[in-house]
Amino acid sequence: AVFLVSDGVMSSFSSAGVQNWQLQTQAYWTQPAVLRVERHEDSLMAGEDLVSSIEMQIAPSLAGFKLHPHSHWEHILALGMHHGLIASQNGDILAEFRLPD
Repeated sequence: AVFLVSDGVMSSFSSAGVQNWQLQTQAYWTQPAVLRVERHEDSLMAGEDLVSSIEMQIAPSLAGFKLHPHSHWEHILALGMHHGLIASQNGDILAEFRLPD
């Protein structure tokens, strides 16, 4: 079983509850998240700013998948508030990326 907590720590545990590995990632999130919203000038009311902020609940994602259809190796996709990563089932980070705003 693999778990991702809000500070970006991802951990793997065996079925007996023994920790296999743990790593710090950039796939973190906060609740509620303060998000920047840019609006078109035509939609503004008098006195409103082009850029404002809203609070929104974030839904992080953690999923297992295979890179190749016939592979027996699982990989892990973790998505946080601003960053994501792909890790091997052994806890090696294979790729990290920034998510679009």
